[in-house]
Amino acid sequence: MTKAPHRTAQLTARWRWLSFGVRAEDTATQVRKIVQVNAGVWLLIGTVLIFNALFWLIGNEALIQSGLWQWPVMLAAPTVWWLNARRHLHAARWLMILLAMVDCLLAVAGGQGTASTVHVYFLLFAVMTPTLFAVEEWPATLILVVTNLGMFLALQFGHWPAHPAFALLDAHTQAMMIQSMVVSCVLILILMTMLTEIAAADNENRLIRLAETDPLTGLPNRRQFRQALEAEGSRMAREGAALCWGCSTWTTSSA
Repeated sequence: MTKAPHRTAQLTARWRWLSFGVRAEDTATQVRKIVQVNAGVWLLIGTVLIFNALFWLIGNEALIQSGLWQWPVMLAAPTVWWLNARRHLHAARWLMILLAMVDCLLAVAGGQGTASTVHVYFLLFAVMTPTLFAVEEWPATLILVVTNLGMFLALQFGHWPAHPAFALLDAHTQAMMIQSMVVSCVLILILMTMLTEIAAADNENRLIRLAETDPLTGLPNRRQFRQALEAEGSRMAREGAALCWGCSTWTTSSA
């Protein structure tokens, strides 16, 4: 007897690099949260690497220094995967957001200051936090949202001076840096939104499969049989044919 493929096995096959910590007994919401946190780690690592490469290409001392200051956070980021794999899901979510916040602060303190508007990432973290935490974890969500909004406002209006070498950048490069920070935030938000939509679509497909198939054998159940019968009857009616059935075969005949 063949069992129906489980949604977690399917997710693991499609999103193996995002499924650290996902288990068969997890609900669709739990799976989505775990996948989003894992994806956040990949985005954190990727963002640090991309900007470090850009800083070295520009060759400015302030940018290079700020990039190097972010490396410890990037190296610590896989700890989130380890926590998810050990089922410390709440701790993994907290660590994901805290690492992102520390990474942003290191970029500011390491040389960019507020001149590059890197602190706009705190707005991104405030927006993303509710998608990473479960509804019942609302106190943590509220604390992190308020903290990130406060950090952004403090840096926006308080001003953190950049490394003196940052002033050596020409106006075009400084404008490019500001634009790159905003664009990268938007791209990260788009990617996380797409991931959420994909997870929602997978969940919808799972619910359809549960409603239309036998959970033990994976074969179509009576509900799917009736839907197929109604669809075939409608098609025969449109074509002016009659639908006839016997014990083992289906046949159609002209009206």
